[in-house]
Amino acid sequence: MFFKDREHLSRASCWQKAFIRDNFPVIGYYAWVGFQRMGWGLVVCHVEPPPRGSVIRLHVWKFRIEFVPGQLLTAYLQEMEILTEAIPQLVTAIARYRPDREIMLLIHSGGTIEVNWLKNQGITPPNC
Repeated sequence: MFFKDREHLSRASCWQKAFIRDNFPVIGYYAWVGFQRMGWGLVVCHVEPPPRGSVIRLHVWKFRIEFVPGQLLTAYLQEMEILTEAIPQLVTAIARYRPDREIMLLIHSGGTIEVNWLKNQGITPPNC
């Protein structure tokens, strides 16, 4: 995770977990179709965060989703202004995940970026 401060981390993680839960079938679909078409890569969601004080379970998510293949990943992450020293670690992790059982997900929202390695989700990407 790449956050500016601790308060932002705890506030963001709460809605981000809800976002993943509410949109997992779509995320899994993009992960699997992206892998089948382009190989290993990263699902990226550009999410409009919920307003402060809103009821998360009733929130209607507004987001754009894309799949970034491994061969374009370094340039994409540099463009997203991810810390330079973190990029090799992310690229290595993405090269090691198991696309039939796991998803690599980047959530971008309001200038904040969080990377999640989704494992053991109960439903696999091919079933999404």
